[in-house]
Amino acid sequence: MLKLKELLSENILASLLREYSEEELGKALDKAFKAGPVATRKFLNSPMGQDASLNSLLKKPEPETDGDQTDDKIKVSGPSDISVDPKTMIPTQNFIDAMKSVAFPLGSAKALMAALSSKKGFGTIVISDNLIIDGHHRWSAVVALTPDGTINALDVKWPGDNPAQKLSAAQIAIASTLPPGTKQPSATGDPATDILGKNAATVSKIIMDNVNKQPDAKAPGPLLNDKMIKNMITNPDAHKVVWDWLGIEPLKQDDGVKNKGYKIRLAIANKVGENLASIKKNPSAPDRDDMPQFDPKVGGPELKAGGDLTNALKTGKINVSPPFVKDGYKAKGNLLKEHFKNIAGIK
Repeated sequence: MLKLKELLSENILASLLREYSEEELGKALDKAFKAGPVATRKFLNSPMGQDASLNSLLKKPEPETDGDQTDDKIKVSGPSDISVDPKTMIPTQNFIDAMKSVAFPLGSAKALMAALSSKKGFGTIVISDNLIIDGHHRWSAVVALTPDGTINALDVKWPGDNPAQKLSAAQIAIASTLPPGTKQPSATGDPATDILGKNAATVSKIIMDNVNKQPDAKAPGPLLNDKMIKNMITNPDAHKVVWDWLGIEPLKQDDGVKNKGYKIRLAIANKVGENLASIKKNPSAPDRDDMPQFDPKVGGPELKAGGDLTNALKTGKINVSPPFVKDGYKAKGNLLKEHFKNIAGIK
């Protein structure tokens, strides 16, 4: 009598005998979660993490799967305005780009005055208490000009015993929204313009080295561009908020002072350098490419109040908190797989 495996086509047998069981995947994910976002992203991008069974497991938060009724219901509050004070807010990545921080406010005199007057950040960031999870550059953009300013924030109480595990949870939440076989979204940056761990003079030099360059095509103009500086010189009274911020007397067109453009740029660069240098580098933080990305522009989901992902987290629809499978858990599909293995004579 022919064995069953000889009667089944390779494609049918392969679909029945998936390489990884959900219990194997759950235990591997638990190990990666505890190790932090680097290990979690590496696992999610591995053959095991890209398996369709893992995508299915992330959508099974029920106690029948992980043994806990409430562990996956994540408290989300806000968004509401919070202080950006770098003495209390903690970055969770080890890279912050000077250009991404200042490209917009230093792209025109109008943009600079608006930012100084409002002391309010653009958009919403994701935090977990005083940890910045996503939106570091939106936060640092406010710190660069007004460290006493505010920014809108969505506070997500990610599961985990430490910042690294909270970042792991955020990576898992992102993975749950992606089609099976999709790599985790990622972003990088230029080390030459990183401000973390740099003193004020070094950050100031980074800005001065990029004068009249446009790091972001959507910015109102190149960095500290000629038109911006000329506007400040020819109409100093209209830019009083800038002079007050700098703490210097206005430089006027006919005051006899030489190199006015250079001096204004340097004063702004020094002020920004002093502010950005107040952000402390977190030695335990991962590289930017291992950080969770809630940004559709790089392939991530949007995390916002009332959004699908936020609602799924609040109602416990994502298996985002360990344990991801309970001891002795056997999915129905895995029991069927074992049955076919037995009758097909496959070990």
